[in-house]
Amino acid sequence: AEDRAEAARERAEELAEAQKAAERHARDAERRAAEIDALFDVTPVGLARASDAECRYIAVNDHLAQLLGVASSGNASMSAPAGDRPPFRVTRPDGMPLEAHELPLQRAAATRQPVVDAEVAVVREDGRIVLVQIHAVPLLDEQGAARGALGVFTDVSEQRRSAAEQQFLAEASRLMSASLDYETTLRHVAELAAPAMADWSVLDVVDADGQLTRLGSVHRNPAAQAWLAARPSLTQDAAGRRPLTLTAIDQPAVIRHVDDAVLRALGVAQHQIESVRPLGISSAIVVPLTLHGATVGAFAWMRSAPRPPFDDRDLLLAQEVGRRAAMAVEHARLYREAQSANRLKDEFVATLSHELRTPLNALLGWTDLLRSGRLPPDRQREAIDAVHRTALAQARLTNDLVDVSRAVSGKFRLRPQDVDVGTVVRSTTETFRLAAESKGLRLVCEIAPTLPRIVADPDRLQQIVYNLVGNAVKFTAAGGVAVVA
Repeated sequence: AEDRAEAARERAEELAEAQKAAERHARDAERRAAEIDALFDVTPVGLARASDAECRYIAVNDHLAQLLGVASSGNASMSAPAGDRPPFRVTRPDGMPLEAHELPLQRAAATRQPVVDAEVAVVREDGRIVLVQIHAVPLLDEQGAARGALGVFTDVSEQRRSAAEQQFLAEASRLMSASLDYETTLRHVAELAAPAMADWSVLDVVDADGQLTRLGSVHRNPAAQAWLAARPSLTQDAAGRRPLTLTAIDQPAVIRHVDDAVLRALGVAQHQIESVRPLGISSAIVVPLTLHGATVGAFAWMRSAPRPPFDDRDLLLAQEVGRRAAMAVEHARLYREAQSANRLKDEFVATLSHELRTPLNALLGWTDLLRSGRLPPDRQREAIDAVHRTALAQARLTNDLVDVSRAVSGKFRLRPQDVDVGTVVRSTTETFRLAAESKGLRLVCEIAPTLPRIVADPDRLQQIVYNLVGNAVKFTAAGGVAVVA
């Protein structure tokens, strides 16, 4: 009995020690729980904790509560009963809705597996949209059953927006530098903007005559795109001047909330407002394309709910795109002008070479006749005069080249004086006598005896007669050429 009593005392002492140890462990657990709760509340990272397997109640720390726009003491679970749910909505990053069981904490608790790098968009009660990256882990009991979940929330809105803007700007720049066909290039930029930056993207250019041409009208929704394609009249009003997409605005503008009153104030016709209402435009950005103070085009981006309205940052991005697009238009037009100048130069050289050969052929023909000795004396004087006239014609052509250079440099001058028109016409016509006879043509020059003298530049007047008579001889196949003054 004494042995048993001693054993009982030892057992009681062990139990007392165990109880003291348990109490110490409980106090430590309470202290650690308090520390964890304090850390949960003050950590600068968004934290959420579900205390039940169905995640009907989710507590959030102060940082996440501010991010979500709710009170930290409330329930932040979308799985809560209808009357206890938070005021925000949760969607996919592209705006598509998410069911409650698809959310990261609910998935982690249901599958008892971690959920890593999940991204959702939180639409707050004030309309602000926050893009959140979530890591969630399940909380398990001793039997391995789920008793809740813990999540870490990171606001990646700025990071994702900056990356999307840089990617869009880089791709737009690549498209605008890929070709000198600016119409195709800008059409691709309009296609890129929807859906990257807008639901509906429109881009117009203005030609040298002030006519507006629509290069692109792209909607991210295929059904809306087909609806727009069937209504080309939506692009302009009844007078054919102002496009519906507001591109007549002279200054860049962001319209955060588009309604009928705003559209009417911008000069959009009422029938157009009613026609475009099915698209549900909620906000818009309009940016003119300007070069050296002149408008060469304009584009508009438009969004519909649930996408967030445009802000000033979107306007800055649109202005940068507009600046690069205007430069692309200028480069393409300069390239076309250079091509046209090269073509005109080639045509000029070809024409010049032909015109230079004409007096040379006359010179060679008359000099050959003189060298052959077959000309009678009465015609030798005629041949010498013809050679002289032809040499003068050659000199005039050379002077024409100098005149071109003077005209380009702005130094071209007329030197008017008293001129005998008949003498100029007769002497110039005689230059082509041999060329006409070699083709079997009759060349007649009739000068009215009462033709008065005039004040003119004799060299320019001679150029005019030379070109007229030369073309007449060149393009007359048979018969004759009559020059009448």
